[in-house]
Amino acid sequence: MQRDLLENAEASHLYAAYIDGKPVSTARLEHFGADNPFAGLYGGSTLAAYRGYGLYTALIAARARDAHQRGVRYLTVDASPMSRPILQKIGFTQVTQAWPCDLTSL
Repeated sequence: MQRDLLENAEASHLYAAYIDGKPVSTARLEHFGADNPFAGLYGGSTLAAYRGYGLYTALIAARARDAHQRGVRYLTVDASPMSRPILQKIGFTQVTQAWPCDLTSL
């Protein structure tokens, strides 16, 4: 991830929320190109002891503002069952479902 952030700084953006100088929630925004109206929200995570403070929601808002400033019209997110209700509460609509697959047995 560090290499991707350094090599593609215009497309990859890392966010963190700190409490008492400690990073307790992180997330990424991936912008898919200047002429592409899509960007993805990835890796949103908050340490268990700091859940319920609105940090995940604040990081969604920060990434959405930044994406909008870059001309992004649509955000995508592959949400876990824990994140899905938060995203739906702030206006995201589920349009499809994805699931991980193990292709090593093919």
